[in-house]
Amino acid sequence: MIQRTMHLKFLTILLFALCPLPLLCQEAKPQNAISKELEELFKADQAERDDAFLDQTPEKMGALIMRDARRRERVVQIVTKEVLSSAEDYYHAAMVLQHGDKPEDFLMAHELATVAAFKGHKQGPWLSASALDRFLQSIGRPQRFGTQFSRKDEAPWTQEPYDRSMNDSIRKEYGAHTLAEQAKHLEEMNSKKEQ
Repeated sequence: MIQRTMHLKFLTILLFALCPLPLLCQEAKPQNAISKELEELFKADQAERDDAFLDQTPEKMGALIMRDARRRERVVQIVTKEVLSSAEDYYHAAMVLQHGDKPEDFLMAHELATVAAFKGHKQGPWLSASALDRFLQSIGRPQRFGTQFSRKDEAPWTQEPYDRSMNDSIRKEYGAHTLAEQAKHLEEMNSKKEQ
């Protein structure tokens, strides 16, 4: 009996040494399957954001919020398992998280997009800047890159709160528009609203 107990303890220790979290081992997928799943989550996220995105009924918007939440939950599970590998993996995960609803979503999106940029993803710098702007605004601070536009009800579109002290050369490094380009875009958005 003692020998059997010791044998069981040894197997348990060996199991935890090989896989500290058995659940993770059970759910392990090949890297290409993880990358494919992240790509599918990303594509589903982007497909929801077409030209009619801002004109949805409250019911459709509520359903979208639920689908977004499920996608974010899965992305967080994948990120937590530390199985992201390529620049695309980091970018796809970041984009899904950027469409979150709390500061932690935006901050994680910023961090993942920054890694995507370090790994050479061309859109990584812009997504890093955009996620940082969303994070800052979500905690009541002004955005820095000017990537976020919002409005309440029928009010004009705005970028406020916005700290415009950063210079345009830094904005360009991140793939963000210059202040002049942003002002023109804002004017166009508000002129369309009046038509």
